[in-house]
Amino acid sequence: MYNFINITLTYIIIIIKITTAQASADYTLSHADSVDRLMGFSKLYGALRYFYPGFQLSPAAWEKFIETGAAVSLSAENPEAFIQKLNHFCGSRHVFISRQEETFLDVKSRNGIYRYWLHRGYGVSTGKVDKGLLWFIYRQFGPYRSHIKVAKKKGTVVPDSLYQYVLTENIALQIRHALYIGDKTPRVYRSLIKTLYKNQPQEPNAQLVRVGTAIYTWNVLRHFYPYPEHMEADWDSMLSRILSRALSDTSHAQFYFAVREMISDLNDGHGGVRYAGLDVKHKPPVTLNWIENQVVIENCRSCDSLGIRKGDVLLAIDGVPVKEALARQLQLTSASTWQDKMVTAANFGLLNGKLNSSVTIKVNRSEEKDTIIELKRTVSSRDLYFNSPSELPVQTVLEGNVVYIDITRSDQKSVTKILSEIKEERGIVFDMRGYPNMGFPFLGFLSKEKILNSQQWLIPLVERPFQVDMHFDTSHWVIPRHPYTIPESCKVVFLTNEKAVSAAETLMSIVKYYRLGTIIGSATAGTNGNVITTDYRKLYTFFFTGMKVLWQDNAPFHGTGVFADIEVKPTVAGMREGRDEVLEYALEFIINHP
Repeated sequence: MYNFINITLTYIIIIIKITTAQASADYTLSHADSVDRLMGFSKLYGALRYFYPGFQLSPAAWEKFIETGAAVSLSAENPEAFIQKLNHFCGSRHVFISRQEETFLDVKSRNGIYRYWLHRGYGVSTGKVDKGLLWFIYRQFGPYRSHIKVAKKKGTVVPDSLYQYVLTENIALQIRHALYIGDKTPRVYRSLIKTLYKNQPQEPNAQLVRVGTAIYTWNVLRHFYPYPEHMEADWDSMLSRILSRALSDTSHAQFYFAVREMISDLNDGHGGVRYAGLDVKHKPPVTLNWIENQVVIENCRSCDSLGIRKGDVLLAIDGVPVKEALARQLQLTSASTWQDKMVTAANFGLLNGKLNSSVTIKVNRSEEKDTIIELKRTVSSRDLYFNSPSELPVQTVLEGNVVYIDITRSDQKSVTKILSEIKEERGIVFDMRGYPNMGFPFLGFLSKEKILNSQQWLIPLVERPFQVDMHFDTSHWVIPRHPYTIPESCKVVFLTNEKAVSAAETLMSIVKYYRLGTIIGSATAGTNGNVITTDYRKLYTFFFTGMKVLWQDNAPFHGTGVFADIEVKPTVAGMREGRDEVLEYALEFIINHP
């Protein structure tokens, strides 16, 4: 039987070793064995942090826990030493590591009030807004909340049960997920907490910071990402790969690209990473598109002064062939659909760099010779991207008495006024080729239904590690029909494309499901739901979709998006002629279609 008394007796000796582990860890293990040890510790950390109610730390102390525990794991020369060292580090009667076939704790059944972790999505504090009124409001009313729940009736997790999870081959974690109110924090944890809160070196071991980033990021995703069925790789492969890079990469900047590659495997249009030490968030004032298997300049600000034209085909960037540069960006870009991945990689990667730095591009213009142009990066990556490519006024009346409304630039008040006055107009074109600048109550003007339901929002309810027994809290919201609905003689068209993501897809899904108008263009991005943002040591900040979104009838949405009723795509020739071919088709459809 495992000698739990031994944990307490030897802890004073072990804790001295722990406090110097970051500086003195002897990395004599092979690379493969080091990764294996860290994989085991990573899973232990995740289960302990998010699912053991008797041990809580601040975000900063958890960072020290990860890096210290990683150093302890790397100092274990064999599996037996690994078990022993981790048990000395954080073992107790409630949490310990053993061979899989061994169970050391007989839990006696008793009655009483108990407590356990209940996560409504990823609602854990990152240390940014973890105090005061803002944090209280977020904890009470935000979509994602984590708290220790108190219960009398035994439910998903049982206080009299010891749960087992495999850490590495033949090594398992034994852990209690629910504790009775009278159960005290074990002495070994009280000592560990004091140690972790003591002052640490101002400059932590750089390699352990990268290892900590890998462990932290993987655990947040492993326990709270709601779309594992859409991922490129399985969880263990992802963890092994990112830990391997954490050990082998020689700088934080180099490791940043490894984290981006990991996030790209999520196939999540909200997925992304920022590195505080690398400012590459600016570009020239242009937007790009993937048209006819080419990267094309779709829109630009002050084109003439820049020396570029719409429809210019991008051939090279700083001497690198554009397809070679794009292939690299695709490895670093997360998206749920192919077209969104291509366009996002082009716009948020190809021309990016530091503010006011220069980039040289080579473009092709019809029959002219290839042209080399030097551009300065003066705007943020997001600038222009989520705006419609149309050059029309925000709201205007077009030929044939057709009203045009650009949803990416309009406001709710003006749109409500326009729709309230629709009487003899032949049609309305709503331009949703980007991100909405307003809410969606205006859809009530188009509806014959009493209410319009949004898509289904599914918040993960997580009570056990590794998404075991994960279920969902489902909700939606409604839009009431407006007292005044536009005449049936007024045809309604919505323009959309792959730049319509998230909130834009909420709008377009309602239009599609209730047939509020004819959709012309191409499919939307296929990614919806609130975004979760978190960081490690404020060095790496990453994002991902925190909820699962389904159609109104519960059909899958992620990875498909809203398909156009009539697919119309721009062409290079049309762009060079200054035409908006999608809008042209919409006008022809309204005027000539029966």
